Amino acid sequence: MVSMGKAFKLFWENYVNFTGASTRAEYWWVQLWGIIAAVVWVVGLIPIMALVGDTEVATMANADTAAKMVAAMYKLVMQPSSLLLMFWMVIGLVGVVLVLIPGLALEIRRYRDAGLATWAIWTVWGLSLIGGWLSDSSSNSLLWHLLVGFTGLFAFISFMLTLMPTNFLAKVPGIGHGQMIQHTDNQVKQPKSFTIMNNSDDEL
Repeated sequence: MVSMGKAFKLFWENYVNFTGASTRAEYWWVQLWGIIAAVVWVVGLIPIMALVGDTEVATMANADTAAKMVAAMYKLVMQPSSLLLMFWMVIGLVGVVLVLIPGLALEIRRYRDAGLATWAIWTVWGLSLIGGWLSDSSSNSLLWHLLVGFTGLFAFISFMLTLMPTNFLAKVPGIGHGQMIQHTDNQVKQPKSFTIMNNSDDEL
């Protein structure tokens, strides 16, 4: 069974590994790590925001000349609390960028572990991504709403795939990859490969 610490280690060891397979335990432990990191970042942001005064913001908003506005903006930016805020925002942005690729790789490995064929893996992921993008756009046309609903369905399918046990779809004609994956201690040590067996139990 993959522990929380082991899942964190495998996440970074498999930074660009799109060919292996990851169990439900590995996937959801990493999601928990992400939630913890997000909570820590937000908790750290609250006192920093409290330190940033609103006096200069009001002065900048009420400035009647460009020179006064620039002066107020400069004073606001150069406050220690404002510099700390910018630093904290950069940390958050860097963190998001760092986990983009390994996060995608983990999702692809989870789909494969559930038994999905390669073509179906990228189809589900691509359509769910499009659905997320479309949902952020605004349009009142019926066709647009139908398109959002259709791609949103794949986002739901994507979520359900992460909940499925190992090999759940492996033997399903058309969408299954037809192989039975068994996770072993060797697979944990060498996570880029998996063993093909006749039978397998999911590791959770």
